[in-house]
Amino acid sequence: MIAVLVAAMVARAVDFSATAPTGQTLYFDITSSTTVTLVAPNGSSWGSYDAPAGRLVIPQTVEHEGTTYTVTAIADNAMRLCADVTAVTVPGTVKTIGFTAFFRCTALTSATIGEGVEALGRMAFAACPALDTIVLPTTLRQIGVSAFNGSAWAGDTNNWTNGVLYLDGYVIEVGNLTDTAVTIAEGTIGLGNGAFNYCHNMPKVYLPSSLLFIGNLAFNDCEVLDTVVMRATVPPTLTDDAFSGVPSVTIVVPCGSLQAYASAAHWSDLDIVEDTCSQSVVTVTETGASVSLVAGGIVVDGAEGAVITVYDTMGRMVGMVHKASDVQRIMLPGKGIYVISVDGATRKVAAYL
Repeated sequence: MIAVLVAAMVARAVDFSATAPTGQTLYFDITSSTTVTLVAPNGSSWGSYDAPAGRLVIPQTVEHEGTTYTVTAIADNAMRLCADVTAVTVPGTVKTIGFTAFFRCTALTSATIGEGVEALGRMAFAACPALDTIVLPTTLRQIGVSAFNGSAWAGDTNNWTNGVLYLDGYVIEVGNLTDTAVTIAEGTIGLGNGAFNYCHNMPKVYLPSSLLFIGNLAFNDCEVLDTVVMRATVPPTLTDDAFSGVPSVTIVVPCGSLQAYASAAHWSDLDIVEDTCSQSVVTVTETGASVSLVAGGIVVDGAEGAVITVYDTMGRMVGMVHKASDVQRIMLPGKGIYVISVDGATRKVAAYL
């Protein structure tokens, strides 16, 4: 009796099947009262089942015994070795695409991942030699290592820029650039998991102001990496293992962002320094003097012997020098707009301290 029961449990691999909008039979496991996951009918393979072929559109919802379920995930190995699928569209209801979900789909030429998908698993589309068209959503916050390895798209040198493989605002991989500092392009949203795995000799990297996340093990074993220059004023999401295997690294953050980074998860564990605030020069033409913003205040150059007065926007005097030296530094009470008067000639400056 026990043996019969065990055999029955093994035979039941999935909860139910449903038909895709493109006509193929797909299989699902119920994960909640309203959600399901797309799975392989034998758990990790299609075995004797008829695997999908041709263009495949994964449904947003499926019905079973009078209940409508939302498809929210594609399981590990779900479409693995489906050699006759030529194109796939994943809806935005799906949040995660699992490990090797479409591995070795050898006829697959295009993959469109809908807005709403958040995580792409390791090797999800690896070993798909015909895959040359990929569309990713802006909602991704995790891209697995080797997600597209072995695809025609990854092998196309036209998709690499200065040794960096970009796709729809994401860095998928950075080549081994010997001892070169790497600059990631503005507009980049995120760094894929293990993106810099091969940069063992890279000493420095510049990351853009548009960056929103840095993936797992992004800089794993970058042994000589000593400086990361951040341009984002809001700290991107960072995992605790992003700098695994990096002996020592200094994170340079934008002027005014030190506190934000110092209090952000996992950034606070790193050595963070604030970049020098960029100077803004205003010329007081009537006197020939110039006003430059520096950390903590202003420097007035070329006003030797002049009276320098500083006012806030309420007209209150916050600083005065009766007889200025040739290069005169004046401290300011905080960030804001100030009016600088040099012997009666005035200019407004914005101070970001």
